[in-house]
Amino acid sequence: MLEAGGNAVDAAVAAAFALSAAEPGGSGIGGQSWMVLRMATGEARAIYCPPLMPMRIDRARMTAYRKGHDLWGPMAASVPTTVATLAHALRRYGTKSFAEVLAPSVAVAESGYRFRSFERGYLANYVHRVRDSAILAPIYLVTPTGNAVSPEAIPADTCVKIPSLADTLRRLAEAGSADFYSGTIAAQLDDEMRAAGGFVTRADLARVPGSVLDVEPVRGRYRGLSVLSAPSPAGGETFVAALQILGALPEGTLAQPGLARGHAIVEAVRLAFTRSAQGAVDRKWLTASWAKRQARRIHPERALTYVEMKESVRSNPGNRGTSHISVVDSRGNAVSLTQSLGRYFGAAWAPPGLGFLLNAFLEPLDLIEAAGTRSGVGSTVDDEISVAPIILVRDGRVFLVAGTGGSTRIPSILLNVVTSLVDGHEPAADAVAQPRMLWEIGSAGPRVLLEVAGPWTLETVEVLKTMGHDNVFALTTPGSNSGAFGGVYTVTWNAAASTWEGVADNRRAGIAAAPAHIVTIAP
Repeated sequence: MLEAGGNAVDAAVAAAFALSAAEPGGSGIGGQSWMVLRMATGEARAIYCPPLMPMRIDRARMTAYRKGHDLWGPMAASVPTTVATLAHALRRYGTKSFAEVLAPSVAVAESGYRFRSFERGYLANYVHRVRDSAILAPIYLVTPTGNAVSPEAIPADTCVKIPSLADTLRRLAEAGSADFYSGTIAAQLDDEMRAAGGFVTRADLARVPGSVLDVEPVRGRYRGLSVLSAPSPAGGETFVAALQILGALPEGTLAQPGLARGHAIVEAVRLAFTRSAQGAVDRKWLTASWAKRQARRIHPERALTYVEMKESVRSNPGNRGTSHISVVDSRGNAVSLTQSLGRYFGAAWAPPGLGFLLNAFLEPLDLIEAAGTRSGVGSTVDDEISVAPIILVRDGRVFLVAGTGGSTRIPSILLNVVTSLVDGHEPAADAVAQPRMLWEIGSAGPRVLLEVAGPWTLETVEVLKTMGHDNVFALTTPGSNSGAFGGVYTVTWNAAASTWEGVADNRRAGIAAAPAHIVTIAP
């Protein structure tokens, strides 16, 4: 798109659609997208559609199915909004036609993509879901002779093609985004959902285009930089709050990689998550004065107790099927775009005639609460989605565009990179590669995750426990398959070299690329 004269929005939207075919387990047109953009004029926007509950959801049937099971399949899907979100961004801020930005996704769906080694880890986690999927099982699983109960994943580099997906993307390119919500695709999705026992209907789909939000991003400050991210129900407010807490600490605390920096990140994220769980709607918790008060609560030698934190320990299945795209063009327009299906492989179900995976955003829904209260029928899915696409601006110029997958670990993943860049003055590639100390609240409860490499050893685990971090998970062989620690994709401005630098995190499959030639975009 950039080589063809398109801007950053064109490129981000084209890449986002292409991921439906190039990383169908992580994101796609059956999911949700959150975009933060800053145009060369200085205008900044956040574009997204809050996840929508189907209007004819049957909680009793969901509860009956859930007994003894996780919730997956068509009943786990909320209304897909990615197509409308991307179409709005393209129409309002892009320069290319809808057909032009869809063309690469059609080509990828026709040719297929190479199955990557990090995906095998997700298959191991979700093999019970994939095994039951008529679409996914024949594509991703190889059943050894006599061992049908424990099928194996296909080898890495196997070419994967999703049946019917190329036809759906081609139809979308020719008919436009409205077809997904009120045309042929909408009608077919309605039919196949009803046949499979799902809840999303054509009436639900029709609500989506009018529900897309184009609003001010969440804003903050850190060490003289302006910070932009996606507002609630995305996780941008949690990230900005935690970053501003760190900004209120003495700069020397974060200057070097090691225990002081890692512990500070963990405590800042815990404080921000606690405030987020309390439902701060007026955003007073994003102010510098609030951040200073929280920073004074952090003890360098020990973790705050749960009583001190008033911390919720509610388990959270999180959002584990996520992809990210960072783009800057030659004029300085910048886009940070994160997409998710809720889980890797989403609901592990695709309408057979359409070929795209549906999300699983209804999976964490509390099925005990009555309809009409929080997350009532026909409303938005009210639980926070942890995605936090970010843009940092220094002296009026974009300095960093970044984002990652990683569920509730996303804020601490990004804080590791930002503090390495800003406080540690490390090159972008080193900041992304630096071993991470993270915090999450998930199915294992609240815990610290540590990559045992660089400044951290197995002895660090014991030190953390003596400090009061009683639940610590240590990864002793971090590397190309350590996806639990995120996959951060960045574009940074290198002022010394007067150039943009793209960095792809080797913890997950990804790529950094620049145009072979620069096209001057007319004003």
